[in-house]
Amino acid sequence: MTFSIRMLDEPVETVYDECCHWCQIDINNFRERFQAPLTVWGVERYKQQWKDAITRILEGEAKDYLVTGFRDPWSSDFISLFALYRKGDEVFVQNQIILCEGNEEQIARMDLIDLVEERETHTEDGEEISEWKVSIDELRRSANG
Repeated sequence: MTFSIRMLDEPVETVYDECCHWCQIDINNFRERFQAPLTVWGVERYKQQWKDAITRILEGEAKDYLVTGFRDPWSSDFISLFALYRKGDEVFVQNQIILCEGNEEQIARMDLIDLVEERETHTEDGEEISEWKVSIDELRRSANG
């Protein structure tokens, strides 16, 4: 199993009038590139949030998150993230969004943990929810590497 989340060494791009930095998450055979908007947070703020979240999971937290798109909650529709759910020696990762409307103050305080949904494996219609699994040891290796 493998895990990494990182900023890519690529030029900043403007997407929908937002300055964005290309990033990538790798979880085993899954790879996704995403653009982290830089209007509110800079590159170092994303990196620090990822490091802190991974550390909390390694220290035993059952749920945390990796923010992939932080925007001004009063002028945006949503915040994007990867939710992390620890179950024993495994961590399950799911892509989620948090709606800003009605949650602006909580988002501005970066008090997101209660807004991250509890782990579900199936939708109300019985469809399987996409998620990826990584071992706690692999997560630890990525944090130390």
